Amino acid sequence: MLSMAAIDDEYYLRLGISSIIELGELGIRMVGEAADGEEGFDLVMSRCPDIVLVDIQMPI
Repeated sequence: MLSMAAIDDEYYLRLGISSIIELGELGIRMVGEAADGEEGFDLVMSRCPDIVLVDIQMPI
């Protein structure tokens, strides 16, 4: 199973990714989400997800 993290400053976008896309059916599990770049970097370094969805313009 693949792991995925979502990094975006828009709360509803992060929420929508996991609720709209049937990740489990695709063999993907959400391992975390972050609201800014610093938090996202820490998440990626600690969880090492296979897939990272990142907003390219956000704080920190």
